[in-house]
Amino acid sequence: MILNVKCLSILIIIVLFKPLYSLASFEEGLEAAKNNDFDSAYELWKKSSDQGDPASQFNIGLLYIMGLGVSQNYKEAFNWFEQSAIQGLAEAQYHLGLLYFEGLGVKISYKDSFNWFQLASDQNLPEAEYYLGLHYIKGYGTKQNFSIAARLFKSSADKGFPESQYHLGLLYLNGDGVPQNYSNCLKYYELAAESGYAEAQNGLGWLYHNGLGVKKNLNKAISMYKLAAENQNDQAQFNLGTIFLNKDSEFYDIWSAMKWFSISAEQGFPESQHNLASIYFDGVGTVQNFEKAYKWYKLASENGLVKSQKMLSTLYRKGWGVDKDIIKAYMWLNISAAQGDLNSKNLRDEIQNEMTEKELMKAQSQSVECMKNEYSNC
Repeated sequence: MILNVKCLSILIIIVLFKPLYSLASFEEGLEAAKNNDFDSAYELWKKSSDQGDPASQFNIGLLYIMGLGVSQNYKEAFNWFEQSAIQGLAEAQYHLGLLYFEGLGVKISYKDSFNWFQLASDQNLPEAEYYLGLHYIKGYGTKQNFSIAARLFKSSADKGFPESQYHLGLLYLNGDGVPQNYSNCLKYYELAAESGYAEAQNGLGWLYHNGLGVKKNLNKAISMYKLAAENQNDQAQFNLGTIFLNKDSEFYDIWSAMKWFSISAEQGFPESQHNLASIYFDGVGTVQNFEKAYKWYKLASENGLVKSQKMLSTLYRKGWGVDKDIIKAYMWLNISAAQGDLNSKNLRDEIQNEMTEKELMKAQSQSVECMKNEYSNC
């Protein structure tokens, strides 16, 4: 969920927004919130809200978002944010955009989230500029336009918003909306990484890993990857695993590779699940274990990874780590073949010669159901 704001800090910061009138209840509500007395804060802000104060209306919306002093209720939050946003409060416009974007308290509507983010962005709110930029990147509620996204990210990044710094760096990396420039990518990744933004730390590690915009430096890459990995970034954990898995590298360490692949795999990262399965399948640096290989190939297959689906088929066909099942073997090859893998198609046609007509019909039916269910309960 995007709305992971620290409510109390925002309630305190909101003092910067002056109420429309001199409302004692607004100030008293702030004091109550600072003392964690949210029941009183609600009652006090309700009084000033009834007098039309947008800052108080916004604060009540936050109370409903976080369930402080009131029961958590996104519909109520939406109503309060809307009252405040209509009066022009940028923070309320931004939060209303988030509710539309996430479908909390209201049906998802990218057109509406775009419009509210646009209004808040017009008031130079960096968070709104960031989300508006994402809308232009994805084409949500508007026509896709990387150049406009870049300008929005730049404006937000210059205000110190790390998410925008990272995404601007990403645009420079790929040359989307701006001329490709690894040095600028490095610059903005560094800014975001300094704020502890894990994706930027991982991206910075990748630049050092590959020598883009900076001299290749695996020690520096490992250092940056570890910062991101310790911030639970599953891609960085995978990247660390790949460095330690390389037998031709001075950093080769199968146990460190398994450690980081395991942590990433537990978070659901399919490439890490596959690599961990392959280590157990091959018995590289550890005891061969088909049962564990099956476990991780199965999870990666359920995440849609074609190469894992092929290996899972092999385990079912051979009965390694799982009961032999020609129907499941065919099913997973049929699924990976449907995703364009030619080798899977050839293997599928080969397995077909080992099956009865009844088995083949059942396997094909299961293939359709498995894909329909997005690879779950297969």
